[in-house]
Amino acid sequence: MKNHRVVVADLGSTHVCALVAESSPEGRVSVLSAANVACDAVRDGKIVDRDQAKTALDAALKDLSERSGPLPDALFLTIGGGDVSYVRSQGLCPIVPPDRPITRDDVLKVINHSRQVRLDEGMVEVQAVPCAFAVDGAGDIRQPVGVAGSKLEVKSILVAYPEEGIDALESVASGVGREIEQIVARPLCSGLAVLTPEQIESGAVVIDIGGDLTEFAVFRNGALSGAGRVPLGGKVVTSDVAKLLKTSFEEAENLKIRFGSAIPSAVSDRESIDVLQLGQIQRRPMQRKVFCEIISSRVSEIAKLAKAALESGGLLIEPVGTVVLTGGGSLLPGVDKAFGEVFAKTRVAIQDLGLRVKRSDPSRPRGSLRLLALPGSRSNAATKNSPRRPNRTAGEAAFGRSFPRSVRAEAAAHEGPKKSRRSANPKRSALSRWRTGYNRERWARRSVLGSSVLGIRRTVLVRGGN
Repeated sequence: MKNHRVVVADLGSTHVCALVAESSPEGRVSVLSAANVACDAVRDGKIVDRDQAKTALDAALKDLSERSGPLPDALFLTIGGGDVSYVRSQGLCPIVPPDRPITRDDVLKVINHSRQVRLDEGMVEVQAVPCAFAVDGAGDIRQPVGVAGSKLEVKSILVAYPEEGIDALESVASGVGREIEQIVARPLCSGLAVLTPEQIESGAVVIDIGGDLTEFAVFRNGALSGAGRVPLGGKVVTSDVAKLLKTSFEEAENLKIRFGSAIPSAVSDRESIDVLQLGQIQRRPMQRKVFCEIISSRVSEIAKLAKAALESGGLLIEPVGTVVLTGGGSLLPGVDKAFGEVFAKTRVAIQDLGLRVKRSDPSRPRGSLRLLALPGSRSNAATKNSPRRPNRTAGEAAFGRSFPRSVRAEAAAHEGPKKSRRSANPKRSALSRWRTGYNRERWARRSVLGSSVLGIRRTVLVRGGN
């Protein structure tokens, strides 16, 4: 068997990030190269400028192609923002003949059955995440394959996204000559990338501090437990600084990256910074501690809103041992301590998978690559001078059981006859085929790889300005 390549991309609020990875027949994943292109075409997870998004994505893919050679025609894409909804669902599949060992085909069938849920008008289910299985009423089964029984059940979380949002994504993808292989929720990607199997088992919250939003996902008992977001991110911190200091957004972002801290008490009263205000030629000094107090106030609010959203969603009923921060906002010094003050009796950590943090060039406040992988780390984004080494991702280790890697096409037969491999509408081809059943086998086989690699992308490539 040959190695299989996938291309993943994320259209973020300040950048388009893309990455190409390769999986071996043994299931090991190697990140070959990564690209990051500035883009201002997304607001709150929505594409507001398709042409700009196409241009940025095309530039990112060309960069990947120059470094890694020919790319696959299909893309994995992330989705996030206020329009994403998470719907809890259940599926049931009788085992015929009764009391025989459950197969991977049975697992795929029961996951597909959990998709049969009526969604709000205009919403489309793009991903089904299995959380727990039960055989003959006995729940909390992690790996049902091989267990003898007469009835298989699953509890799933369905990820739904507006039809118009999918149209926008497909328009951007087709505009650069690509199809969409799969759409994956960003919080799931982040969790698969930064959490260890032990953390997923014991309970952990991943909080992704992005530019426009802060998204979170809760993992417990080896599976995703829930996800959500709060409508504030790193940009609002920069906006506060710009307004209160009467300076430009770019200058505020520059100052935040160079001198910002979420813990003012850690800053000496004697320290000062120079600020270039609007309409002024010369910079004016101000106390750095006062500057950091502006930042601290908003970071604390984001942490409190995240905790409130977790509590209102019933996701903090049981103690969660670890809160892991990721995203561009997590690079701000003191953020872990600020969140630790809100999430009392909880260990707050910034997980970088052993990657080296590289701050943006101060002359380019929105930055490009914030995290660069080192050889030997669990995810290796290759630079021109760094070797590549395949490594298994934490996501595969944790979710390989829930997303079967090898299934047969007959698992989709209960949904009706197979559809043609080609769609009548070329713009909707790959994703439309997946929704009608054709891509179900490939989805189940590649979901672990796609989700994990997308998660690695969100760890290796942190969007600037967040």
